[in-house]
Amino acid sequence: MKRSTDPAPGRGRCRAAAASLLPLLLSLLILLAFLFLLTGLFPTPDGLLAELAQAPELQPASPARILLEGMALWYRAFLLFLAVILALAALILLWALWTFLRHHRWCRPRREAYRKALAFSELVEECPDFAVDDPYSYNTKSGSDPTPAWWYEIWEKRERADALIREYELHSRRRISAFLRPVPLLLVCALMAFVVFSEEVPSLYERTRSDIAQLEAGQCETVTVWLSPKVRQWHIDGPYTASQPALLTRYGAVSDDTDGKWVNLFVPWGLDFSLDPDRLYNENRSIQWNAQHAQMYEVRYTSGHRLILDIRPADTPPVYLS
Repeated sequence: MKRSTDPAPGRGRCRAAAASLLPLLLSLLILLAFLFLLTGLFPTPDGLLAELAQAPELQPASPARILLEGMALWYRAFLLFLAVILALAALILLWALWTFLRHHRWCRPRREAYRKALAFSELVEECPDFAVDDPYSYNTKSGSDPTPAWWYEIWEKRERADALIREYELHSRRRISAFLRPVPLLLVCALMAFVVFSEEVPSLYERTRSDIAQLEAGQCETVTVWLSPKVRQWHIDGPYTASQPALLTRYGAVSDDTDGKWVNLFVPWGLDFSLDPDRLYNENRSIQWNAQHAQMYEVRYTSGHRLILDIRPADTPPVYLS
């Protein structure tokens, strides 16, 4: 017998293997892209911030402006990534629905035929004699091979029934796998979307853009305050920032300009500032004592992230000295 050289079955198997691997490959690609956003694109001093500091449009620019531009680029990348994975998830769901409907349309008109074929195949398997009304009426053969003619007819019918059963069950499996196969990819997309929304990246981006607009308009807030000596290194807001370099220094500030409440202000990376060690604010002393012994500072900062634009020593207002 001549062997078939038709490459179609091989191509079909290759397409099936590629279709099964595609969701896993896309999931891996999404994870790698997200890891790059978390680490490779983070605005570090020797990375994105250093590049922005050399940009002609930011010459000269304060450290707060440079940091805000880096944060805006980082948050924008997350939002673009979110838009891409949401669009990808929508396409996956549409593809799964289309595949399901295509196989369902094939199965639906053949459902009754499949049931009959299945019953017939089981009947022949159990007892071929029951597959015809009067099987011996077909026994027209004689001689050395007395096999009844109906015997061949029954098995031919069973082969056709089995072919229909196999094809119907193949379409049924593909109808189910249309939704099961992309589940890992959809879970990865959902996880990435959850991280972006749980870290409030959209609101962080809006706050950053608002701070940049405030800097460009020259409308930053200005206060004269005491700064607490309890200083901490701080991270910018966003996903995975606790494992990244601390780009901020947090200071507690208080005065009548803050309604007598402690507020956090942040010195950005690159702004050279340190407290006067000889005139530190003492929380255990009265306002009058601190007015005479502690240094006050005039601070300009943004309203959103409370990034300090500039800070300098200031004379204590007379209201505290009376």
